[in-house]
Amino acid sequence: MTQKELLDSIKKYLARFQAQVSISNSNNEYDINIHAENVIIPILNAVYDLNLKNVNYSEEKNAQAIDLLDEQKKIAFQVTSTKDIDKIKSTISKLLTSKFKNKIDTLYVYVLTEKQERYSQNILEKTSQGKINFSAKENILDATDIYRKINELNTTNVIEKINDILQYQFSDARINKHFTFSDFENFKENYKKSCISNFSRINFFGLSVNSIKPREIELYNWECILNCVNPPCVSCLPPRG
Repeated sequence: MTQKELLDSIKKYLARFQAQVSISNSNNEYDINIHAENVIIPILNAVYDLNLKNVNYSEEKNAQAIDLLDEQKKIAFQVTSTKDIDKIKSTISKLLTSKFKNKIDTLYVYVLTEKQERYSQNILEKTSQGKINFSAKENILDATDIYRKINELNTTNVIEKINDILQYQFSDARINKHFTFSDFENFKENYKKSCISNFSRINFFGLSVNSIKPREIELYNWECILNCVNPPCVSCLPPRG
């Protein structure tokens, strides 16, 4: 897949991720939020070059104030589906009185649904008391922000890795751990080339296409015939004479 195709795929799966959380939470189904923490870890690790751990497992269930922590870089994330400023303030206040307060310099809040358009920086600065790095613009994130960060990476192998993570979680296809989605895309491309190389004619016997005559044609433009909405069009067929 090209980098553009990878980014389009990532955009699609991030939107699906966001929608699933939103629909589930609207129906008072919150188990997906726990799963979401683990889904987002490898993505955030790749985007921000971190080594985040889920402290709800390593420390205690429902750890106070934060969910994910890179202890070496002193960066933490709270993952939530609640987007209002009261939730943000509560997270910061709890962090400043928690056992993690000396382990963290920078806090991010990742909103699983969709964050508000604006948050008051003044209110958040009063809450953080200058004890932790927190910007309303930079430290409150949602899928749109993550996609923008991924786009800015401009590193195909990292983008491909993120796409594989999202496809594994949200694609309808099922591929085992030894055959990645990238392998599948490569297989499709190689299969298409093989078809083009080994077949030069197509027939329509057995198909409900009675209007097509003759019932067998030579293929002229394979790219056209593979994508044609109403084959065979003028470009699909060989030139006359």
